[in-house]
Amino acid sequence: MSTDPLTMMQSQVAHILSENLELRSRVSALEVTVGSLLKGEFNGKEQECGEGMKPSPEDMAVTSLTVPLSPKTRMIFEMEDEREQQETALQQIEEGYAETRQW
Repeated sequence: MSTDPLTMMQSQVAHILSENLELRSRVSALEVTVGSLLKGEFNGKEQECGEGMKPSPEDMAVTSLTVPLSPKTRMIFEMEDEREQQETALQQIEEGYAETRQW
């Protein structure tokens, strides 16, 4: 394998793009599944939920959907959470400073 920086960068970009495509396909599959559940479609049949109607045990089997995240994706989410926490803290500091200036 070449240690040329350009080749390494191209390889990393290709890997990130393939991860992005994989995540997009997983999200699309989840959107279809969640959309079907929201419409009340169970096992391929549309059902109307009326008074006293209970879903079958098979219908209740899907209680949560989880998608494993790659370490890079998890890190991005953690960084976004940390950024939001910092922005909230900064806003609270600015509000506190504005209050002390009013005194």
